[in-house]
Amino acid sequence: PGVMERIAVSFPGVAKRLAPATRGGEERAAFALERVDLSHSDGLVQGLAPRWEKADDALRPVFPLRLSDPFVISYRAQRVALRHMYAGDDTWLHASGLQALDAMDIVELNASGNYTPSNGAVYPSGSFGDGLQVIAQMTKLDLGLRVATMDIGGWDTHVSQGDDGVGYFAGLMATVSQGLAALYTDLDGSGDENYTDRLTMVVQSEFGRRLLENADRGTDHGHGNPMIVVSGNAIGGVHGSWPGLGPGQLFDDADLAVTTDFRRVLSEILIRRMGNHHLGYIFPGYESYQPLGIVSGTDIPPDYSAGGDGLFADDFESGDTGNWSAATP
Repeated sequence: PGVMERIAVSFPGVAKRLAPATRGGEERAAFALERVDLSHSDGLVQGLAPRWEKADDALRPVFPLRLSDPFVISYRAQRVALRHMYAGDDTWLHASGLQALDAMDIVELNASGNYTPSNGAVYPSGSFGDGLQVIAQMTKLDLGLRVATMDIGGWDTHVSQGDDGVGYFAGLMATVSQGLAALYTDLDGSGDENYTDRLTMVVQSEFGRRLLENADRGTDHGHGNPMIVVSGNAIGGVHGSWPGLGPGQLFDDADLAVTTDFRRVLSEILIRRMGNHHLGYIFPGYESYQPLGIVSGTDIPPDYSAGGDGLFADDFESGDTGNWSAATP
């Protein structure tokens, strides 16, 4: 899913920490989109909103959060009830709940209905393309959006991955490529409409795939994988160290080796494109910022102090697994 000055794709956990650390805590300026259904008038975000299923020749809402089972309460009544619940205290959980509801209100109010992309941009069909269109709409409305995340799943290709550039994996890659190209094209204007000068997209996966095919014509879980950065301020090229695929170059003789910490890439974007140097809060335990030259911008001395509320400051991201199961016997 992300850490961008305007748009990000993936890693909503980072976005959660980024929002309070940016310009005094613009907490409504970041949200995550899992799935957006624009075929209905409300244009709701799935996960906190209902999904719609056809029953008795009519579309009916099915709620992932049920306040009363087996009865389904209307979506708007559910939202009111959740808002009352989250307004009952001032903990980080209650604040995050209200932030999510506020983001839903903003999306529903401003990004519903028909939308015509600019410059002839064509988004892929499906939830991924729909979500990217919502991000484009929100950006053009200039409502203060600084960070957004999008997920696209289906990459666990253990079986029948495809051959010769066609098949399941190739189809997924085509969807991602078309989506990124459409979003960039849609936001690529002139003058005040040139949003690409304020746009940085990052694509990242949790892990890669094995180099060699398995017995089921797929690939199993791997190690290293590339990150993609698309921006009007990106410095083109391949950055970092390429480890190679030859004998003795693979990790455990099977996987692409990791040579670059993902936090190094994201930290450069945070500092150079967002002017946010609070790395100790966003990436606890990371204290070795060295820009790779991926994007243009001004470097600011990083602040490695933990700050914030101490959430996640448990060595989770430092590689020390000692505290991962501290509460589990």
